[in-house]
Amino acid sequence: MFKSCLIIALWLFACLTLTNCAYDIITNYNSSNQYVLCYHFESGSSRICKTFDNFTAVREFMLTSHVKVEIHEQVFPKIYKFYFARLKHTKELVIWNCGLHDIEPGAFYGSLSVLKIDFQRNKLEIIKEGVFNDLLITHLNLAFNRIQTIEPEALSYMQNIEEINLLSNRISRYNWKWFNKTPLLKSLYFQNNTIKEVPERAFRHLIDKRHAVNIFFSFNEIRFIHPLAFDDMDSTTVGKLYLDHNLLETWNEALSMHINELKISFNNIKCIDGDLRGSIKNNSLRNFIENPYNCQCLKEIKSIGDCRREISDWFLDKYLQCRKNGKAGQDDKKDILNPNIKIFSSP
Repeated sequence: MFKSCLIIALWLFACLTLTNCAYDIITNYNSSNQYVLCYHFESGSSRICKTFDNFTAVREFMLTSHVKVEIHEQVFPKIYKFYFARLKHTKELVIWNCGLHDIEPGAFYGSLSVLKIDFQRNKLEIIKEGVFNDLLITHLNLAFNRIQTIEPEALSYMQNIEEINLLSNRISRYNWKWFNKTPLLKSLYFQNNTIKEVPERAFRHLIDKRHAVNIFFSFNEIRFIHPLAFDDMDSTTVGKLYLDHNLLETWNEALSMHINELKISFNNIKCIDGDLRGSIKNNSLRNFIENPYNCQCLKEIKSIGDCRREISDWFLDKYLQCRKNGKAGQDDKKDILNPNIKIFSSP
């Protein structure tokens, strides 16, 4: 008898605890503030905005048939577990400039209708595992946040993802463990972060894709790219690799093997190791300007441009400057060796 009563008491306590937790999730947003939510009934339709007294009402409204939902410049600091669960109609969710700093795993549980998530200009610092995994989203935009940490599998297991935008965050380290089981991934945007290097087999999970993958690392602090950075990609081709405005001091032609369009302008590269033509390929010479190339390298690049009848003012100016400096150096040497030169000195 006592045992039965104890079991019932524990069961009631558990139910009460779960009820209170669920209540906390909903009421964390309740305040005297009003919230404005904008929505579209269908793709291409006009935007309609509506005011709600609290976020509980916002969530209930989102469970009805609205294709796109937008929340701009509202007080929305955190998305709790299950808050956007089981959305059946919403295809695009936009939360811009709302001070969002945390998303709990399971926040979008079962929301298989959502295809695009756009949380730009917030205060996110970490992407946790279990937030976006196993959703059917095609586009994830987390640009202009404060992201420093991406947990190893936080950006994996997204079967339909095509584009991930992490532009203008605080990411300093690229992790090869990201992007596992993302068969449709086409574009990665990492511009304007503080990434220091590209590690060995960095893109090993981007294998055997039928389409080219575009990777943008412009405006970082990359000094080193591992010689095997692009190994284990099998048949995958890199359509665009942008590494302009970094701190690279070398580039090896072997790295260009699977890259269609390479951009390494505005670095500290003195010359390209290996076959220059193999690195430049059919790319515009503009993709290689603003580096402190040595004269021999400038001569070879200019020759490639001449063969293709492509004129680059930057390379031409630098090459002519090299020739001028080289000729001046040779003339000085001849003057020193010329026995007919008379040297006058002051008494």
